[in-house]
Amino acid sequence: MKVNDWKDVDAALEEMGLLDIEIGIALASLAENLHSIISKHSAQVGPLQKKREAIEELVNAFCLQNKAEFAKKRSKQLVFGKVAFKVSEKIEFLGALEATVIATLKKLGHTDCVNTRESVDKQAAKQLEDNELTRCGLRRTREDNFRIEPNLKEIAKKIGTDCQATIPRLDLDKIVKLIGSGEKEESAEKAAA
Repeated sequence: MKVNDWKDVDAALEEMGLLDIEIGIALASLAENLHSIISKHSAQVGPLQKKREAIEELVNAFCLQNKAEFAKKRSKQLVFGKVAFKVSEKIEFLGALEATVIATLKKLGHTDCVNTRESVDKQAAKQLEDNELTRCGLRRTREDNFRIEPNLKEIAKKIGTDCQATIPRLDLDKIVKLIGSGEKEESAEKAAA
């Protein structure tokens, strides 16, 4: 395909739109199949999880009633597993008071209790002059970004089909990576067992 004039650009937009429609149809089908699979498995897993949670609550209640047996030895090894009590500690504060807590910790010299996350505020840096940016190791670049938007409704109308204004998008690379990483974790768990 060559693009030498506006007619060619329009033909290219039509071709891109046809491809977008074809991709959209394929991804919509994939999304529908994934949704169906997820729904099917959720229907199977949901009741099992609820049943497990109910059993866990019963075991927890029994162990709490018999907590005296855990006074010296904090765990009890049974044939099919272990139950245990473990003392844990956490620090809490109201989220709305976080800034006050941080300021107080710093003022009292407890800076080791404060996480510091620093990053460059690029929006604020836009206000600096170019000379100042250079002194700070920053640089300003400007680009004229180009955007292509095929008119899917018109193209769909031309080929005699209906098309939504927006096509569902799935990032197949991310899905493949997620599926791939899940397989690695499963094989690692099997190797460890």
